[in-house]
Amino acid sequence: MFSGLLIILLPLILGYLIPLRNNSALKLINRFLSWIVYVILFFMGISLAFLDNLASNLLAILYYSSITAAVILLCNIAALLWLERKIPWQNHHQQEKLPSRIAMALESLKLCGVVVLGFLL
Repeated sequence: MFSGLLIILLPLILGYLIPLRNNSALKLINRFLSWIVYVILFFMGISLAFLDNLASNLLAILYYSSITAAVILLCNIAALLWLERKIPWQNHHQQEKLPSRIAMALESLKLCGVVVLGFLL
């Protein structure tokens, strides 16, 4: 388990340490990362299909994921409150046009659809 976590986190950390200013390279990397997310979610759906007693384990999965999401959310809120006191945010950014909420919801549904497609396959 820890080796799998290391395989995921080590490239992530190393990737943040490499400075990159070229916009076309950043867009290409962003596109590749999006595809990698789809592939990972697809394989997660396939692995869900092979779980024994999936129906009985869904409640446990919901319980653990709810606890995890709540703890992560509370830790993020606490860290942001602490960071705001220590280093107040100074915004010099001009507001850009935000994507529509429907587009953002459809993007999330597309990600869920990839997991379901992998499960059905």
